[in-house]
Amino acid sequence: MKKLLILAYDFPPYVSVGGLRPYAWYKYLHEYNVEPVVITRQWANKHGNHLDYIEASESAETIVLKSDLGTLICTPYKPNLANRLMLKFGEKRLSFIRKSISAFYEFAQWIWNIGPKSGLYRAAREYLKNNRVDAIIATGDPFILFKYASNLSKEFNIPWIADYRDPWSQNKKNNSNLFKKWNQYFEKKYLKNVSLIITVSDFVKYQISTLITNKSFAIIPNGYDPEAVAKVSSIKQRTEYFSIGFVGTIYPWHPILPFLKVVSAFISEHSQARIKLNFYGINIADQLKDWINNQNPNLVPCVTLFPKIQNEQLLPILAKDNVMLLFNDYSIIGTKIFDYIGIRRSILLCFSYDSEAQKLKEEYYNLEEVEGLSHFMQEDLIKETNAGYIVENTSHLKVLLTQLYDEFIKTGEIKCNTKNIELYSRKKQTEKLAEIVWNLTLTKNEVLNRSEDNRKVSNLHLSYRQCTRCVMDTSDPEITFDEHGYCNHCTTFLNETIHKINTSNDLTKLEHIIKKIKEKGKNKKYDCVLGISGGVDSCYTAYLLKKYGVRVLAVHMDNGWDSEISVKNIKDLLDKLEMDYESYVLDWNEFRDLQLAFLKASIPEIETPTDIAILAILHKVAAKHGVKYIVSGGNYVSEGILPRIWHYNAKDIKYLKYIHRQFGKGKLKRFPLFGFWHESYYKFVRQIKIIYLLNYINYNKDEARKILENEFGWRHYGGKHYESRITAWVQSYLLPVKFNIDYRKATFSSLICMNLMTREEALELLKQPTFKIDEVENLNEYICKKFEIKREELDEIIKAQPRWYYQYPNNYKILNYWYKLYRKLFVK
Repeated sequence: MKKLLILAYDFPPYVSVGGLRPYAWYKYLHEYNVEPVVITRQWANKHGNHLDYIEASESAETIVLKSDLGTLICTPYKPNLANRLMLKFGEKRLSFIRKSISAFYEFAQWIWNIGPKSGLYRAAREYLKNNRVDAIIATGDPFILFKYASNLSKEFNIPWIADYRDPWSQNKKNNSNLFKKWNQYFEKKYLKNVSLIITVSDFVKYQISTLITNKSFAIIPNGYDPEAVAKVSSIKQRTEYFSIGFVGTIYPWHPILPFLKVVSAFISEHSQARIKLNFYGINIADQLKDWINNQNPNLVPCVTLFPKIQNEQLLPILAKDNVMLLFNDYSIIGTKIFDYIGIRRSILLCFSYDSEAQKLKEEYYNLEEVEGLSHFMQEDLIKETNAGYIVENTSHLKVLLTQLYDEFIKTGEIKCNTKNIELYSRKKQTEKLAEIVWNLTLTKNEVLNRSEDNRKVSNLHLSYRQCTRCVMDTSDPEITFDEHGYCNHCTTFLNETIHKINTSNDLTKLEHIIKKIKEKGKNKKYDCVLGISGGVDSCYTAYLLKKYGVRVLAVHMDNGWDSEISVKNIKDLLDKLEMDYESYVLDWNEFRDLQLAFLKASIPEIETPTDIAILAILHKVAAKHGVKYIVSGGNYVSEGILPRIWHYNAKDIKYLKYIHRQFGKGKLKRFPLFGFWHESYYKFVRQIKIIYLLNYINYNKDEARKILENEFGWRHYGGKHYESRITAWVQSYLLPVKFNIDYRKATFSSLICMNLMTREEALELLKQPTFKIDEVENLNEYICKKFEIKREELDEIIKAQPRWYYQYPNNYKILNYWYKLYRKLFVK
């Protein structure tokens, strides 16, 4: 069980969207073996509006509440003079004095531990003097909590996490240049020792990263509370009138007046229409009343304004509404949309492109659009979840309003076909936080136990699901399951991949491709180039080519990690086959720096530099000899299943260069690169093709190995691709321990789909650990020696938070587009 100290100023019962996020952590973390300790202030809903923020607490003592969920420590709140003046005289009187006092605290709190929020720091400090926690997380705003977390981290030597719900100094609301520079100074100062930054979207991450560089980020979106939503799932929509609900803040760029104008016109045209507009806890209630009274008086009996209500009390009321109103926030997504999706009520998003809305956006919406990031966050989510209607403009709204009202009159409800909402539950997001806490705080013993016990989830304790047909599971976070429990991997294999494999003894296609290889090799020294590693697949491919009389130039790329067994396997085989052979040795210092950079980047693709170098060298050799075919031992039988997130596209040169630039030392002068444009040149200009010969035979790896052993004295090296010592270490230790990636699951699943292994056999084999502790300790020492790093540095790398390709700059979208286009045009 890990323990997490949570600094959260906003927290229920105070009505604030900011408080829902830490409340979900408090509510669900214990389910994932993380005990939450929340430090907040005492709250009461005395006013039902923003005045609750400055109202004195009922108790002057710190209140500690313990439950099965965790511990709540609620500090007393005493209003300062500015607060007391507002509570006594209202918002309009003595505003200059109040603002002056508030400004003093706003600036002084960064220099001294004073002000209304400092009580949280003192309470946290007292708790930590007598209690040990594994990590601290501060959620902001208010961002003064980041100062407190940073100081507590230094004093008690505890890693801390910064949770940004919105940007801090990069927030465009901070128009004052002096105020912005002041915030920037403290933001950079207090985030120097942060272990990880969490935020709600890539857009907010981008804004933060323009100031805070070289820090790891994780995205945990907002969501809906599944327990609260479950309680209202049986509530029916009201039938006495057609109601549209809206919750929360109305910003200056929101086209509220054009919306009201359309509804007003609809009521004027349909005098008997039964329509209600319900606004819950909005920030401009008085202003809205004035607008309606002065501009749309026929709406007065149709509009109801509700005070702020706690979320769990609000949802049963919302669930009775027929449709939910949402205004376009463009690059940001907000929080109310998740509750709308959770209660499964159709959403009206106003507007995707309306002339009046665009004018409001140009005048008031001052967030820059970021290239490469969506500018239509709410639209994207509504489309993904099928949660409602993207209203183009007021004309479209008029048509939709008529259609929806007609549907309501006929059926008494508005149908909503929302799907895929489970991804956005706050419980699911809390699971991600628990994973982060575990990975951030794993001790060396926990690391070893994690692998030795072959844990099935990435942080030892998360919810787990495994395919009922193969053995792939939720160690692939992108895995999906159908109604039968079959995963997307084996389904794709059986529906698509298997048709690319020869599952019979018919060798017609093999003989045809052999004939083409020989024809293209006429008048040349070699018919093809073969990449050879010393493993079963490439060695058996060499044997097969020789059997069919193909003139082969075998090429081996030496990256400095070859095992003695693989080197001997290659030599013995090629000597007996009398096959020409070339070995290309990489510049070790440059390659070591590049590979170490991938290791330090905390990503699973440490083998990417090897993959790129192999492709580059094979194509260069083929071009040099005028050869049109490169033959590979790769095959679908044992490699037909591999999750994308386990090993990202090796041909993304932008990704490789960024990783090396960020984590490497020297420059890549001699390393052979091979990206999309290199591939296109060799494929279309030099007309060089890669052939996976084993897909043309009914390939059985065990039988192939017996032939190699009997005829060539081939020796096994311990595991799939273990002919390389770095590969052996990566697949047996690094990936299972750091990333919870066990390549055996993918291999066994492919074999299950090919009927070469039963699921029961695979499950039995998976019970065996991926490594033995005594063996891996020797291998770890060898890895340190080769990389020229200390063992302590390697341990820190292993313990560092795992990262994935999408957290670094890459060309995924561009490459995905070009490869899709290529397959459409050239692949039958």
